[in-house]
Amino acid sequence: MNLTLAFQFEVDPDSEQSGRVLLWDGEVQIQDDELSEIRHDGPRLAFRIPAKGTTFTGELVADGERIAGRFGFPDGSQHEVDVARVAGLRYARTMPSSVEDGQSLVLEISRAEAKEDVQFLMSVIAREHPAPYRFVAADSLKAAADRIAKSLPATVSTELFLQALRPLMASVRCVHTSIRAPESLEAKTSAESGHLPFGIRIFGGRTLVTETRGHDKVDLASRVVSINGTAIDEVVRIMIASISADGYSDAFPMHVINRGFARAYAAAFGRTDSFTLELVRTDGTIYVANVDGTPLSSDSETEPLRLSLSFRQGTRIAYLRVPTFGPPDLAGAMSALDGFFGDIVERGSAALIVDLRGNTGGHPRLASQLLSHLVAEPFRYFVGDSTGSGDLAILYREQTPASNTFTRQVVVLMDGAGVSTTGHFLALARVLRVATLIGESGSSFWSNDNSHRAVLPASNLEVNVPTHIFSTVS
Repeated sequence: MNLTLAFQFEVDPDSEQSGRVLLWDGEVQIQDDELSEIRHDGPRLAFRIPAKGTTFTGELVADGERIAGRFGFPDGSQHEVDVARVAGLRYARTMPSSVEDGQSLVLEISRAEAKEDVQFLMSVIAREHPAPYRFVAADSLKAAADRIAKSLPATVSTELFLQALRPLMASVRCVHTSIRAPESLEAKTSAESGHLPFGIRIFGGRTLVTETRGHDKVDLASRVVSINGTAIDEVVRIMIASISADGYSDAFPMHVINRGFARAYAAAFGRTDSFTLELVRTDGTIYVANVDGTPLSSDSETEPLRLSLSFRQGTRIAYLRVPTFGPPDLAGAMSALDGFFGDIVERGSAALIVDLRGNTGGHPRLASQLLSHLVAEPFRYFVGDSTGSGDLAILYREQTPASNTFTRQVVVLMDGAGVSTTGHFLALARVLRVATLIGESGSSFWSNDNSHRAVLPASNLEVNVPTHIFSTVS
């Protein structure tokens, strides 16, 4: 690995300090995390990286031209670093810029630029992905990329280019191999018209209107037969083919579609000024609705990304909600989890419900810690070759049960969101027999991560590619 580390610090007009830590492997960016608790006292410098639960302590040396110090990882290990001041980063193109500077808001590119972006994308996949051709032959993937490059017009919008590349990325059949618009472009297109104006979800193979949002042209609970002349089964198939997922499971794509049908439709088919839908009312009446496209509406409320614990009134049942394994403050979440299990044990709970629905993964350290509160015997979270030093190395070693374990009845609620770290946890919970799993399964049966992030040079589209295969059971 050819690693380049950078610290960026800023001071606002109120003298408040902020900063980020950036890391590249060669030309591919693999880290961009916010710093917190920045303390600068004379030559001494300290800060935290909440996303990784990592600390840094060091000092400014050589008249402030260098920073020397050490990272402290959650497993107790340390790593020495020494960085020099530079006027600017030659890797700046790999970092999405803000909307204000205008550099990331690329609306269109030439065919030649698009072809270069496709070539860059294919080289990143081939170089970084640990098993890019497990589900698709190398020749087939290259042929698909060549077809995209040849089919583009002389000038192509970034939005249309992204639409064309999504099925290519999804064909690798790895949930961590994905492509997305930078935040600035995502915000712009979401605020513009061209999206389905009401809520749609799929239940048991039936695609139903679940929210009319004030539109009188459609009836609540109507079944959708077609959209713009395309049968709904074909619509859903094309949408699924545009969403990155593990293997041949449709569980995660269906989760994405049901979390935001209008967004997923636009991602697969593009935005359009109007829609013609054929529908069937609950009484069997067939009708046609013609509606205009609108700005994107949220299909669901955003849940706070924090763990929570409650107790069912009048029972001895504890309910632990874990919406993510990647909270903004990893160390804080790990501390809270320990406290929660102290409360669960102290109250003499007879049963525990762990709700992982909607949890698409995060940091394995938090999942491992949760598991340590449910086991009676030591276990290994990961097996096989370690990724080396750092905050994941400890997970290849034997983990011991936590001091306040709960080994009575445990039920885990799951759904199609259970990929990545959530998939690790569910697999281990099943194999170690520490819980009864209830809900939709099948989202993930292999996991690649330690992802690298790259930005396509011309379009500024953001690419995520994993570099390591994680195994949880031998």
